[in-house]
Amino acid sequence: MCGTCSRVCDSTDPLTVMKSLMYLRRKGEFPDHFERTGYIHPMEDCPSRYELDPSWDFEGVHIKPGCVIKAKAPFLEYASAVALRSIGLRCLELEGNGCCIRPAQFMAMSVEDKVSYKRDMLANASGNRVLDLCHGCSEEMNSSSLDVENVIHLLHENLDRLPRLDKSLSVAIEPGCQAEHLLSEMREVVEAIGCTVINYRI
Repeated sequence: MCGTCSRVCDSTDPLTVMKSLMYLRRKGEFPDHFERTGYIHPMEDCPSRYELDPSWDFEGVHIKPGCVIKAKAPFLEYASAVALRSIGLRCLELEGNGCCIRPAQFMAMSVEDKVSYKRDMLANASGNRVLDLCHGCSEEMNSSSLDVENVIHLLHENLDRLPRLDKSLSVAIEPGCQAEHLLSEMREVVEAIGCTVINYRI
């Protein structure tokens, strides 16, 4: 569901085909928790959800975590908050944020309804800057000409403001298939804080 297949295929759009098949298999059903949480993924019982507080508590820049991070990997939300504070940026979680409607369950929605859904979500930012922690989400929002920035781009734009670690670490970067094309920017961010990247894939 990352979309990489469609980006590299010159003759068709494999992602749309796969999403259609998944939609037919699931019969367009939404899980019960979507109505309660706004996220298509169930909230998993991760210890980091209770042990780590991202402290999104400052009005100005709004954060949209994304379904996968919010539901399955809350430790990445905390890490993002620490990274953003290191360059002097305090943020507030976007009120009413939820699924970006990229998953197959939303196939039945018209283009107009999808754009309206996403526009209503971003309206809660009151015109302020919105950062997305999930690259799939930021791509989905931008596909409707809605201005949502990916956190990787922001960190890369602020290389000179990133703190350097007291001790260098050897780091392997795994961007995931959705952010594969951002690997170069991610590497520069990691090197800027004094780490040594041990895997070179580009």
